[in-house]
Amino acid sequence: MSNTVAVAGALFLGGLFVLALELVVPSAGVLFFLAGTCIILSVVVAFQAGTGVGLTFLGMVLVLIVLLPTLGFSLWRRSPLGRRMFLDFPDEGEPPADDRGEPVSPHAMLQGELGKTVTPHRPSGVSEILGRRVDTVAEGVTIDAGELVRVVSVRGNRVVVRKATRKEFEDFSLPELS
Repeated sequence: MSNTVAVAGALFLGGLFVLALELVVPSAGVLFFLAGTCIILSVVVAFQAGTGVGLTFLGMVLVLIVLLPTLGFSLWRRSPLGRRMFLDFPDEGEPPADDRGEPVSPHAMLQGELGKTVTPHRPSGVSEILGRRVDTVAEGVTIDAGELVRVVSVRGNRVVVRKATRKEFEDFSLPELS
């Protein structure tokens, strides 16, 4: 009888070991199947030793069915390998979202503003808008350095500009660039 209990215990512990091995060895479920088979066989062998021993093993299996996934996932997320596999939750400092759920651009206040190109735009370059330098993209044609531009659209970090019209140029005066 004690020999049967030792075999049942060895099968149970072996099943738990193979189940833990499944987490780090990619096996397409083969190790999970072997672990489940070992654990089920341990319960069968334990029932051969006696009804009380069998019920004890069955109770342990039922408790572990609930406990292992919960405990395993919480520990797995904190392990070095688990941190590489799971994404972190977003920080509370994430940019706010607009009506469509897209994040609001840090350049959103530039929409419709006038500025001056610092570098030529073929099609991208740097413009000074509202006193700060911003990476911008020309809409359509190439724009030379020193030209007056208007921000046409802002989407994320992409700021699209077009050459300003003569009327816009006359109505607007820029401070000299440093």
